[in-house]
Amino acid sequence: WALPPLPIMLLCGWLVWAAFFMMTLVRGFLELRSLRRFGLPWRHAQALADGLAAGVHRRIEVLLHESPAGPVTFGVLRPLVVFPADAQNWDEQDLERALVHELEHVRRNDWAIHCLARLTCALCWFHPLVWIASRRLTLEAERSCDDAVLKSFDAAAYADQLVWLARKRSKARKSPALAMANLSDLAQRVSALLN
Repeated sequence: WALPPLPIMLLCGWLVWAAFFMMTLVRGFLELRSLRRFGLPWRHAQALADGLAAGVHRRIEVLLHESPAGPVTFGVLRPLVVFPADAQNWDEQDLERALVHELEHVRRNDWAIHCLARLTCALCWFHPLVWIASRRLTLEAERSCDDAVLKSFDAAAYADQLVWLARKRSKARKSPALAMANLSDLAQRVSALLN
């Protein structure tokens, strides 16, 4: 019994790991589909989003769901912002800041870019620079959306809100597999906000 040639073994190894990373993408899409299917419409936030959505030429649906610990935005043709169920008790300023941030993600098409980056990571899983670039892309997208919030709101209050959401998210069971924001990037984001 002879071992297969090295190129065949390398191809098989690449396929196995690529399939593993693709499965995490599929799991993420299924989680987001569930959020869309079982989320409840939130009329108050929907009215705010409709008023704040300048520069976005698509209708953005706003839902409530008990699963996410913080706001989650996804979708390209039918963008969706999902808030945790307790967001109904948030201060009006906190809600507006979160909406401005999430609507900026929609305006910039960050979710489509994020998915393409994750797909690239799945296909080029062996290359560390692909992972580094993907993480940097995500951080810069978050910082750009933070900058949009700072045009209308106080930096210190927004930084407090980010820290509060990060604490809440760290206590949560899990975050969606295709979530854009990372807890590990919070220090850089808050530092940039206060700088």
